[in-house]
Formats: sequence, C-alpha cells, structure tokens
Amino acid sequence: MALRRLCLVGLVAGLSATDADDKALQQRLFELERLVSNQREQLASQQSDFDHTQELIAEVVAARHARKLTAAAAGDTTTLPPSIHGATNGTYRAYTPEESTAGALDHMWLILCGALVMFMQAGFAMVESGCCRAKNVQNILLKNLTDVCMGTVGWWFSGWAFAYSGPYEGDFIDNQFIGYKSFLGYGFLAYRDD
Repeated sequence: MALRRLCLVGLVAGLSATDADDKALQQRLFELERLVSNQREQLASQQSDFDHTQELIAEVVAARHARKLTAAAAGDTTTLPPSIHGATNGTYRAYTPEESTAGALDHMWLILCGALVMFMQAGFAMVESGCCRAKNVQNILLKNLTDVCMGTVGWWFSGWAFAYSGPYEGDFIDNQFIGYKSFLGYGFLAYRDD
C-alpha cells in the first residue's frame, strides 16, 4: 500500500513539474516569437533604407552621365592626349590638376630612388673598405666611384631608352617588352614650334 501511495505521489509531483516546465517552455516560445517579429521589422526597415540608397545612387550616376554627355557635346577636350605645352591647335590638352600632381609625384619618386642608389654605392664603398687591408682602401673607393660614373653613363646611353622610351601603343610599349627610342638622350632637348 505504501508503494502505491509513493507511486501516486511521484505521479502527481511529475505532472505538476511537467505543468511548470510547459509554462516555462511556453514563456520562452513566446519570447522567441517576439524576438523573431522584431528582427523581421528591423530587416524590413533596413531593406527599405537599402532600396532608397540604391535609388539615390542610380540618380547620381544618371546625373553624372548626363553631365558628361553635355560636356562632350559642348566640345570637351578630355579625350585629347595631354601635353606639357598645354592646349595647342586642338590636338592636345593641358594636364588636369590630378595629372600634374601624379606626374610630379612620379618624378619625385624617381629622383628619390636615384639618390638612394647613389647612397647605396657609398654604403658599398664603406663596407668593402672595412673588409680589406688599409693599403687597398684607395683602390676600393676608386672602383666604387668608377662604378657610379659608369652606371650614370650607361643609364644615359641606354637605360632610359630601355625603361621609358617608346613607341607607345596606348599605355603600353608597342612591343610590350622594352623601349627602343631616345638612345643617348636623343630628343630630350627637342621642342615644338607652338
């Protein structure tokens, strides 16, 4: 009999615990449904903001395109090649401020790199002088000075022509490997009769 009572008490306790667990689960489910509905509202709001932003971007792009068309119809010269001599005879145009700045930065970079190469030669001279006997230091320094001088003459003779001369086809050298004009500085001092 006591066993029956114990089983009955356990069953009642289990049912009451199940009811409490069900209430807790229902409360958590309700909370999750509320969070999901809030997330859906935020997503809809963000989607409408995104759509509005896309419309604004499309309007700006269309307005910019329209301005370019009207500028081209009004005789815009941005399609002409730039020249350091400025707009001449309708065949060239002056550099834009951005192109002028980019050209100046390119030249400053080349000058800086050339200076670093010269300092590198001096560093080589010091390293080599420190690694030999005192009686050979003058020979090492003369060798490094000769190296700098011959490198400079070699750059003037063919280095610039290989690296930067044309002929160009668009933005690239036409043979897509090496330049083959302006050896020995040919054409450096030429000017146009504008």
